Amino acid sequence: MAGTLVVGAGPTGLVLALQLARYGVPVRLIDAAYTPTVESRAAVLHRRRLQLFERMEIGEAVLELGWPCRRVVAYSDRKPVVSEDADLLTLPQNELESALGERLRALDVKVERGVRLVHLEQDAAKVRVYLRGPDGETSAEYSYVAGCDGAESTVRHILDIPFAGPQHAASFAMADVAVDVDLPRDGIALFLAPGNVAAMLPLRGDLWRIILERASGFDAMPSLDDFRSALYLGGVQARGYGEPRWLANYRTTRRRVAAMAKGRVFLAGDAAHVHSPLGALGMNVGIADAENLAWKLALTYRHGASETLLGSYRTEREAVAMRLSRLTGSFAAAGANRKLRERLREAFVGPQIGYARSAAVSPGRTPPPQPGTRAPDGVLIRAGGGAETSIFALASSLRHLLLIFTYRRDQFVHELLVALGRLGEIVETCVVARDAAIGGAHLLDPTGAVFRTYGAEGEPQYVLIRPDTFVAARGALRDYRQLLAYLRELYENAEAPAAASRTP
Repeated sequence: MAGTLVVGAGPTGLVLALQLARYGVPVRLIDAAYTPTVESRAAVLHRRRLQLFERMEIGEAVLELGWPCRRVVAYSDRKPVVSEDADLLTLPQNELESALGERLRALDVKVERGVRLVHLEQDAAKVRVYLRGPDGETSAEYSYVAGCDGAESTVRHILDIPFAGPQHAASFAMADVAVDVDLPRDGIALFLAPGNVAAMLPLRGDLWRIILERASGFDAMPSLDDFRSALYLGGVQARGYGEPRWLANYRTTRRRVAAMAKGRVFLAGDAAHVHSPLGALGMNVGIADAENLAWKLALTYRHGASETLLGSYRTEREAVAMRLSRLTGSFAAAGANRKLRERLREAFVGPQIGYARSAAVSPGRTPPPQPGTRAPDGVLIRAGGGAETSIFALASSLRHLLLIFTYRRDQFVHELLVALGRLGEIVETCVVARDAAIGGAHLLDPTGAVFRTYGAEGEPQYVLIRPDTFVAARGALRDYRQLLAYLRELYENAEAPAAASRTP
């Protein structure tokens, strides 16, 4: 039986399928469309997504395609009113999808196009799906199904999960066009006027992505003159415009599902929640959904993790969707500078996400970084060879990364390594020391920067980092039995890895 069927080959589905393939889970990826996306669509990647692509060994390819942006500035009455530092990459969605698809093909996974999900049935052990494609109607069984098939999700409709939100719909228009204008090309500019917002995002080459938000809506597909007029009213003095490479308009409401999973079927991305296109929040949150779900599906499929782990996808990502539905809103209605600054951070920097209340995180208050928060990255040196590495590079596999910070040979290190036993399939352990004189050290932190970042300058500490780079557990090394209790609760019945075939 194939491991997982992913429905929908947009950024969310592609990332999920790619991560599952990297983790050795058999995966099949289908999309109802006969051809890949050719429109630009979403065009902004947050830094956290770029860090994920680095771990997925696709970071360099994505960076070469995109354009870096270091700040976001909002203007009102032709004056800058809010400026926020950022670490963004503008990259049209179709180009990102192409790069992800190429990486998938290198792992012997292809997108099966023109294949539509018609129906599904599930029980406690499997999901049976009924498909319609170029070869007619077929059926197959999978361990899990993931619906990444957009706001009109077939998977969501079949599951009959409500998709609700505010009645007010915001109207947007977008264009990719060359503009001769004196604006810095290392940042994103927003121009605010009563009831209207115009945003300019630099793309590679001489192109700009222009996004208009208009409270009164658009009666028809906007023309280039509509974009010129909106930018002029916002104070943009452009010397000339090229012919638009792409034009689009639509209305959207902020909506989210009542549940992001039902039995063995999961929802991710726009199938579960929709947001404003400004900042490409929807694409970024959808990719984060895929990242969260992938390692949990993989550990469950390959190692028999407890139901608690897979169930935490719902609790963690539904909380994020709920928070974003409350926070995100119209730039045109943002009003005061304080609220506008908050809105800029939400859209272009990304909200601070934490999973402190998740069942997949060890409870308890500790010094930062606390369980449930994102682990900081840091540069370390491999003992013996002297090669440089980083925490995120070490956390790029399916196994949790256990960092043990110590200044001395410690009896608890040996006790913990012995006690982990077969959980070595789940956890990769690295002893971190300040210098090579500490016997048994795997990694060195000669400057002490990582020790300081992790608050490990006192007695020996352990920090367990999940495959999605969130802290799962931490504490004093002498209390390592709390760590073992947490791991055994989630992985007590862990088995040897399942076969990693990718054949559907």
